[in-house]
Amino acid sequence: MPELALLRFVVLDDDYIGDDFIGQHSVAFECLQPGYRNVPLLGMAGDPLPHTSLFVHVAITNRPGGGKSQRRGLSSATAGFKEQCGLPTVAKLKQCIQSLTTRLQSPEGPMGAAMVLKEGYPCLEPLVNLAEPTRKLLAAYDTMIAAQKQLIEKSDAVQERIAQVQREGMDFHEELARLGEREGLKGRKQSKAVESFTWNITVLKGQSDLLRGAKMDSLDALRQLALACEACGLTSTSSSSSTFSTAELQYSTHSLSGRRASTHGNGRI
Repeated sequence: MPELALLRFVVLDDDYIGDDFIGQHSVAFECLQPGYRNVPLLGMAGDPLPHTSLFVHVAITNRPGGGKSQRRGLSSATAGFKEQCGLPTVAKLKQCIQSLTTRLQSPEGPMGAAMVLKEGYPCLEPLVNLAEPTRKLLAAYDTMIAAQKQLIEKSDAVQERIAQVQREGMDFHEELARLGEREGLKGRKQSKAVESFTWNITVLKGQSDLLRGAKMDSLDALRQLALACEACGLTSTSSSSSTFSTAELQYSTHSLSGRRASTHGNGRI
């Protein structure tokens, strides 16, 4: 029964002596308003604590985990391409190319577009005047390829920057105990500081691994697109075999270099 529910914000002291309570504030569920809010804290007796508040973001949803996740970047571009193809977001790229092929097939026989490699990326170039829905579909494909290209070409630099910060953090970690003592941190406060710092270093490594995995997924997606275009006849007869072999070489080279680079910059705590 939501009308009887209360949401209580409580602030506790990690390094307390006797009592860990700092402040609290309870709000009836029906009084909650979505968005960013300042929540004033009250003392144990209910009296307001001066200059003390919490800055929170309120989101109310019937779904666990905070509602529908927002897609950004490559995920958004890929989902948009699949939607333009009339397929669900869980559909495979090969299915999307098959759906695209049926729209590019003209009554006379030849395809309305052909795959060409531009800087190693499989792009589709129109060969005839296409209907507006088909042009939008090709535009969605181009947007997805551009997002793939941006991820692949920028991931190494970003990953190297993360690895550099991680290495600097590892060097700093060795001096953390001494620096904490110099700042007056002792006992539990010092342990909390070391724990938080260690967690941040772990997060950096996790983000680096996620970025590496995203790049490998993009390379695999490009290879799937090239194979699907080849299988569906979206390459000209004269350049079909050479285009395919070039695409194979491009993505295999990227994949091998990505795997070799994955062994560097992985700090350990």
